[in-house]
Amino acid sequence: TFGWDNFTGRAKVFMQWGESEEYMDYSVMSCPVDCIHWVGREELQALEHVTAKHAYDEGGQLPCPMSNRNGFACGGKVKDPFDMAQTFLRKVSKDRKRARERIQKAAGQVQRIRFRIQEAFRKLPPAVRQLAWPWLPALLA
Repeated sequence: TFGWDNFTGRAKVFMQWGESEEYMDYSVMSCPVDCIHWVGREELQALEHVTAKHAYDEGGQLPCPMSNRNGFACGGKVKDPFDMAQTFLRKVSKDRKRARERIQKAAGQVQRIRFRIQEAFRKLPPAVRQLAWPWLPALLA
């Protein structure tokens, strides 16, 4: 279930959970650059997202693990994809929390506006209410 990715020029897993665990262990042990790791589904999604974004930002090229290990990294310090994934997951978690808080705050504001409209409506003289909403007295009866 490993194959060659022509876009990046590297081997890549194309079908997770397509082989036996024994085969996967053998692949991990035989990787010359120690770049095959066991990850869970949620972490896998985050890793695929951040590495795809990083590859796009770098013109389709991921850093070479062998060059990095031997000190030949170009362009400064190479980012660890696992750190990038954790940073991304923390950001998503914060964004979701902030969105929930905004929704709760908005629900409270909607309720306050509703009460203010009801109060303003009650303060209207009955003749104005009758002109604006002629069907309302029948509804309230």
